[in-house]
Amino acid sequence: MTELEMRALMLLAGFDVIKSERRPNGYWPDCPDYDELRRQSPWWSVVTPHGQIILGDRKRVCEIGWALRQKITAEEVSTDDVTKYRHSIHAWSRVDALRHLTRLRELCERPEVTPCSR
Repeated sequence: MTELEMRALMLLAGFDVIKSERRPNGYWPDCPDYDELRRQSPWWSVVTPHGQIILGDRKRVCEIGWALRQKITAEEVSTDDVTKYRHSIHAWSRVDALRHLTRLRELCERPEVTPCSR
């Protein structure tokens, strides 16, 4: 994923980017046979007002992971039949990645629910 693609996804999803940093691709092995592929497809660490988001391409999907102030699970982000972990989800296309990121931002902006006290 290029920096331009990352910035476009974040902008279109409605996230304010405070800081972004290029990271080594977290999917391809760290060995000489994959050096060029790892250089061509970096991952991105993006700091937003809501917390950190990690974006990057795997072999056939884009992985989106997060460490946010609000606790949001992948099941809340999408019901798509894709690989999901507690705080990450795969997207088959850039359109799907945009949809997942937009939903993630919407969930970040929902009002906090405070339990009633008696």
